[in-house]
Amino acid sequence: MDKAYHGFLNSQLIWNGSAFGMTQFKLPISSIDFSDLPLVPRDRRLGHQAEFVYLQLLNACSEFEVIAHSIQLIDGKRTLGELDFIIQNVETKVVLHIELTYKFYILDKSVSEPIHQIVGPNRKDAFAYKLNKTRDKQMPLLYSKPGKVVLKELGLDISNINQMVAFYAHIFVPYDDRSFDIENLNKDCLAGYWVTRSQVQLEEFKSYSYYRPTKSEWLHIPHYEVEWKSYKEIMDVVTASLDEKRSVMLWKLDESVSKLPSSLERFFIC
Repeated sequence: MDKAYHGFLNSQLIWNGSAFGMTQFKLPISSIDFSDLPLVPRDRRLGHQAEFVYLQLLNACSEFEVIAHSIQLIDGKRTLGELDFIIQNVETKVVLHIELTYKFYILDKSVSEPIHQIVGPNRKDAFAYKLNKTRDKQMPLLYSKPGKVVLKELGLDISNINQMVAFYAHIFVPYDDRSFDIENLNKDCLAGYWVTRSQVQLEEFKSYSYYRPTKSEWLHIPHYEVEWKSYKEIMDVVTASLDEKRSVMLWKLDESVSKLPSSLERFFIC
């Protein structure tokens, strides 16, 4: 199986069940046929790559039929947005509208309000913003005039469509304080830690080997089949990004316990 599928299937919903006025859709893994999944394109942005993976998993799921996906809603010359997935339960005929989100966040404990501590590695994205945008702007698009037109063309009755989200996240906690307890949020989303530029210069980091995954490899679970670099080599590679205040994800290999699950970690330098 392509490593992108493996990584996605090991990703976690940022909350379970219902919270924040929305309900999560959980993929029925036992109903998916993994034998003939297509290769995942590497030239797509991370969000589009996640959408591709999710679509293929839905297509391979015997429990649901994909009716439509990536539906552009246009009002005159203005694009209102997009409906991600419209699927139907094969047995019950229940129709679902699902909005997919796949994010990497760090936990910034310098922020006082817990829900606002969850931000993008470059501080240009925030969980609270995406949460509100999904609930208050994206979900209502189904009921917009262009949305109703599309549903009519698909032969669907808007009153019989249930709306759900599939909001996945990887959360990285501070290196020196890895506690995580925010109301309603899933602790299984913890994926690693983040360090400051000064922290990564500590002596303890200098004995490991490193790999800088491409953005398309962010979906992957860290593995051994890459070209590892020494601490000095990797810092020479990432310095330019850090100088431009762009965060960097790295995989870290502890060769003293190589081939054990504990030997591989991923973290951000922010």
